[in-house]
Amino acid sequence: MKKNIKEVLILVLILLVNQSYSQFGMDSVLRQRNVDYLDYKHFKETMGERTWLNMVNLNLKSDNVINIDNKIINDYLYQLQDYNKQLSEQVNKLSFEISLLKKEEETNRLLLKENKTFSNILLVIASSFIVLFIA
Repeated sequence: MKKNIKEVLILVLILLVNQSYSQFGMDSVLRQRNVDYLDYKHFKETMGERTWLNMVNLNLKSDNVINIDNKIINDYLYQLQDYNKQLSEQVNKLSFEISLLKKEEETNRLLLKENKTFSNILLVIASSFIVLFIA
């Protein structure tokens, strides 16, 4: 039981460290996205004429924002997939433990039945000896 508690605590610590590290990376990506978006927005608002060169620059700036958005979405997707994988591993582990407990319960029930049968046999033998000595 104590071994399981230690394993759970270690797993929780690993998950917390992993999540804080991924959150730090996500924060830097979000800051970069904010900088790129503000750059795009400022460029679009201050653009006087819609010349071909200005449109190309505007398109490049919007592509940067879109690429970062795609990266953020992918990161969240990977985090969700990892979380789902961890949950499925925990479910599998718990299912295995449940099956072990069922086997143990069945074994204990069989041992109890065997002990009860043995007790009944001893009672019959003891009763037979008592009857033989009394008679």
